[in-house]
Amino acid sequence: MASTMKNLALFLSAAFCLVSLVEAQPKLSIDPPDVDLGVIYSGAIKKGHATLKNIGNQPLKILNLQSSCGCTTVKRPKDVLQPNESDRIEFEFNSLGFHGRVEKSLYIATNDPSTEYFAIKVFGEVRTELEPANRTTLTWFGSIPIDQNTTQNIVFRNASGRTLTITGTGATVPSITVRIDKKTITPADSVVAAVTVRPKKVGYVNERFWLEIDSKNQPRVDMRVSFIGIKP
Repeated sequence: MASTMKNLALFLSAAFCLVSLVEAQPKLSIDPPDVDLGVIYSGAIKKGHATLKNIGNQPLKILNLQSSCGCTTVKRPKDVLQPNESDRIEFEFNSLGFHGRVEKSLYIATNDPSTEYFAIKVFGEVRTELEPANRTTLTWFGSIPIDQNTTQNIVFRNASGRTLTITGTGATVPSITVRIDKKTITPADSVVAAVTVRPKKVGYVNERFWLEIDSKNQPRVDMRVSFIGIKP
């Protein structure tokens, strides 16, 4: 009888230790698990965040954090969250080059045995008031000799449903100039921007130009320009 009671006590002690071991662990909670950025006008940078919390009873380690796209930059939270401690993941989505519904992910790796990997979904709707007719924000000029002008015409369509006025143009470098054939664009009408580049050095160049419009939603339409400067 004594031997039986001893074995029972050992069994109960082992079971208690096992339960305690299972319960003693970190546990990740994310709020919200999906982030809706809403409507974003092309070219705008939209910020968002999600809160990480350790609802377990052991330290939670954030082993890795990365985004699914270079268009989304992430500010890393604390490396370790103590029990009941929380911190925020802050991120920025650059909408330049996107149209329509977009979905991205932020991937998190932790030491939570039940949620070692988790993906926060980030989504939104990218709209454009004055959109390029070819639906791309990149213009490739190819190889151009140094100090030689090359011009391409880029057509933009008014997709806003109301009359827009172009109030100005600009570029990131003096070697890119922009001329437009009109300033006022009625709904569904188009404007032609003559973009001229004049390479000043040998090598690959990636710059931007823009059209400024009288729109609160999208005051500036950004476009990318790429070319290779070569020796004459």
